[in-house]
Amino acid sequence: SFSEPTNISNTSETLSRNPAIAAYEDNVYIVWSEAAQNGLNQRTAFTKSTEGVSFTTPVALNEAESALSYVSASGDNVYVTWGQATGTGETAVRQVFLATSIDQGDNFGEPVNISNNPVGIIAQNPNTDADGSNVGITWEQRDNAATDPNWDVYFSGSTDNGNTLSSPIDISESGIS
Repeated sequence: SFSEPTNISNTSETLSRNPAIAAYEDNVYIVWSEAAQNGLNQRTAFTKSTEGVSFTTPVALNEAESALSYVSASGDNVYVTWGQATGTGETAVRQVFLATSIDQGDNFGEPVNISNNPVGIIAQNPNTDADGSNVGITWEQRDNAATDPNWDVYFSGSTDNGNTLSSPIDISESGIS
């Protein structure tokens, strides 16, 4: 049977939405988007539990406009991805970021910009999966100025806990055969 629901965001002053969950052995990791009531200043929040009942105090993994976080875990490694916006109008750009923990989510390294897009390119909806020190990240991306602004699917991976990442590749470029 399931336990009673637990309010892990525990906020009445903010909007908490778009949760994602990962588990490895007895550890449960949860991320979500947390924003002011007006929807601005959205950040990625993280919490964990070692027994699935009580959770740590949530922490923000970034301080910028972010959305659609995702989490995966393997062994002591926890990987969190999110889309993050900078600029407005013609200077708008959305990137995909990765934050890595090698101590079961107790500490995270500095977030790394995986997509490294120029102005006008939109990257969003990242997903990640992990096996030990190997991590793969996918996301959707498009050129906002293109005459036919279709979304493509991109991939980047790492074999060393996200310390070095492969250059992003467009895995949908050739289409489906």
